[in-house]
Amino acid sequence: MPAPVNKDLEILALRIQGLSQKSIAKKLDINSSTVSRSIKRLTKEAVTPEVVDQLVLVELERLDKLTAAVWNNAMSGDDKAVNTALRIMERRARLMGLDAPVRTELAGPGGGPVTIANWVDFVTVKPEEEVIDIVKEEETEKKWLKPVNLSNDKKKLKSR
Repeated sequence: MPAPVNKDLEILALRIQGLSQKSIAKKLDINSSTVSRSIKRLTKEAVTPEVVDQLVLVELERLDKLTAAVWNNAMSGDDKAVNTALRIMERRARLMGLDAPVRTELAGPGGGPVTIANWVDFVTVKPEEEVIDIVKEEETEKKWLKPVNLSNDKKKLKSR
């Protein structure tokens, strides 16, 4: 049976304050699975763009409080506090969408376009005999490739 609406609101209020589901269950003397179901139900019903904006503001307020708690120590050179402040700042930047997306590009020779020669070969199914011939050719090529021991060559050069 679902938790009553006022219990759902109480659970939500405690969650917004930052309590874990386990802590909420203990505080309200209810099962943690009840807390979990209540939170899922509330978020499923209530997640609108306005609610998301409010949740972002709540998270930003929490980050402000965390920043204030470590700021003086960070500014005085405490390495642990500096790292903590940086992690908080990184989280804030991600939350606010301040980090620029990473752009990945493939380029051909001299920065030109990438060309795929004989692209039909990549998408055309070859007859079984042709595939077997290709595999045999590759195996033959591998036999000709022998590992080179460069350490012997270096010894010969040093002795000269």
